[in-house]
Amino acid sequence: PRNIGSLIRSAASFNIDGIIVKDRHFPDESKLMYKSASGCMEEVNIFKVANINTTLKSLREKNFWVYGFDSKSKKDFTEIEWKGNNILLFGSEGFGIKKHTEKYIDFAVKIEINQKIEQKLTDLKNRRVEILSSATLPESPIKPKSRLIVALSAVISLFVGIFLVFVIEFIKNAKSRLKENEERLSPA
Repeated sequence: PRNIGSLIRSAASFNIDGIIVKDRHFPDESKLMYKSASGCMEEVNIFKVANINTTLKSLREKNFWVYGFDSKSKKDFTEIEWKGNNILLFGSEGFGIKKHTEKYIDFAVKIEINQKIEQKLTDLKNRRVEILSSATLPESPIKPKSRLIVALSAVISLFVGIFLVFVIEFIKNAKSRLKENEERLSPA
């Protein structure tokens, strides 16, 4: 939800007319999405579709150009002379644009980012788990401390029993006080 909210905010900032999203992946009622969009939800048209590929095919037939963003592309998106009807297609973070969706792309472009940041992102992506210390197996199985367990059970049972006695006594006293008050207030 935060990512789509940030995309909506960015789209509004760059005067993008609309965003096309998969219907089943769009979190309609997510408060996090609305919060991260920072009030921009009403500024951008959101088109929910069942199938992205069918939508791209239909829009290409209506003279839209599809620009697919791919980090391996040679051409930077700032070099494009943006004219006519354009669709900016982004894939998922880490996986990119799906293979069967690539056939609907007219032009592949990239966003050039700071190389130090790119390296950090690559390092994070490649280093999901870091071993801090290796696990060691115990030399013998751990035996449960049955005396301690029995003692704790007895103490807990005692406290629960005392608590129940107080609750029952409280209820009895409340009933008897209620009965006394009814007798005092009833006309004789």
